[in-house]
Amino acid sequence: MQLRPIYLSLVIVLTLANLGFATDLAFSTRTQQTDEGSHTEEGPQSKPSHSNSDETRNPQGEPLTLQATLGNSVYSRTTPKRLVLKVDLVAKSTKPIHRKPLNLALVFDRSGSMAKQKKFEYAIQAAKLIIENLSPEDVISLIIFGDEAVTLSPAGYAVNKEFLYHCLADFKPEGNTNLSAGMLESFAQIDSMSQEGQHKQVIVLTDGLANRGVSNPAKITGMIEQARKRGIHLSTIGCGSKFDEKLMVDMATAGSGRYTLVKEPERIPEAVANELNGFLAVVAQNVKLDVRPSRGNPITRVYGELIPGPTMKHGAGIGDMRDGESKIMLLEIKPGARERNGSLQVLVTVTYDDPESGSRKTQQVNVTARYDAAYSAVQASESRSVLLYANVLNAMEEAQAAIESLDTKLFNSLRKSFEQIYEETRAHAIVTSDQLLLNQTFLLNHFMAELWAASQNAPLHDHAEARRQLQKDVEYQRYLLGHHRKPKAGSKEHEEHKEH
Repeated sequence: MQLRPIYLSLVIVLTLANLGFATDLAFSTRTQQTDEGSHTEEGPQSKPSHSNSDETRNPQGEPLTLQATLGNSVYSRTTPKRLVLKVDLVAKSTKPIHRKPLNLALVFDRSGSMAKQKKFEYAIQAAKLIIENLSPEDVISLIIFGDEAVTLSPAGYAVNKEFLYHCLADFKPEGNTNLSAGMLESFAQIDSMSQEGQHKQVIVLTDGLANRGVSNPAKITGMIEQARKRGIHLSTIGCGSKFDEKLMVDMATAGSGRYTLVKEPERIPEAVANELNGFLAVVAQNVKLDVRPSRGNPITRVYGELIPGPTMKHGAGIGDMRDGESKIMLLEIKPGARERNGSLQVLVTVTYDDPESGSRKTQQVNVTARYDAAYSAVQASESRSVLLYANVLNAMEEAQAAIESLDTKLFNSLRKSFEQIYEETRAHAIVTSDQLLLNQTFLLNHFMAELWAASQNAPLHDHAEARRQLQKDVEYQRYLLGHHRKPKAGSKEHEEHKEH
């Protein structure tokens, strides 16, 4: 099958595999498992003497592995119309992970809508589950928000758990959604018991839109960024179909945390526990990627972001990376030297703070592509896996556009395209034993199933509630392409992985 034409490009996509790890904190949930260098601005100028389309840096004993792979290491005057560079970052602990004492704030929405489907009851169950598994060295504060923020239990050591359970007993869902009040109160509580060596974390759960207090997204994320400078992390959990998923993602990004969508309220407790287990396994902090193509080869597109125009460098703040997590990034680059002896060179740099040593570290890879007039040379240089990654992302973006425009004819056409891309990508991943690509094909398959079920059960143009939920599903599938979790042992996805 011919790959769909796409522009000459360099691309970076983020994926996450949540692997098991040993810590002092082990959650025994009672619910079902949830699914789930120095260069000028123009970059390096030296001409490569050969093509280096795949380069990996994995210094011994370091927690991050950086790899860059080109979709084609050779290009001609007209082919291909894009070059794809897939940059992979993989985090893996090289030593046993010793858990830091927690300074944790649980911030739960108690607005009136949380009464539906017992969402507030499940949130309280989640809080009890967390309390049950804390140690006496951990600090916890419990906060709920409706019209205003209410501190059920101020920050204190988790020594009297019966008292903490009692604090959760007397409140019912009511009022509006003053998200900013709950968030600011959580920062104040964490600051009041802040000590060196703690992991400071906020987990926010909501099912609605911020309609009281500060509701401007830029102001909310600005508050989180200020708290992050004081070492406070923040993760978000959205439940239902009426919350602002973009705000949830932006809040989690600003707080170096994660966003989780929970469609079934009974899965709230495990979603909270999974997030807590995840951030206890951080192996690299303040991770930043920097991509700089050689002079005359500007970046013209960054997938998932808007850029003002062609640029000679692009920086991406990744935040913290957890043990077993992997990330990918995609951009598009327009080559300038489509002539004899022409070449394209890209320097990729990752910087991060190593929490084990307390030092800042840097890794770099330099990949190149060269001009050749022969089409056979271009074809022979192709990396099929890289190009298929790009096709998966394009399919996701096209589907989202169809849903947002409510174009059912386009949707039906895209469904057939999805099936073709899925089968091709999955088959290639199995043949080449590419586990990461296989993980993403499962995401795509799930995504297709969600779209098809929604189109059959609730026509997109007739049911506003179904449309909202569908849009959230689409956004979350795209988010998971950037933060993919490895299928859990015992899950359907895990068993299918084992078969291959």
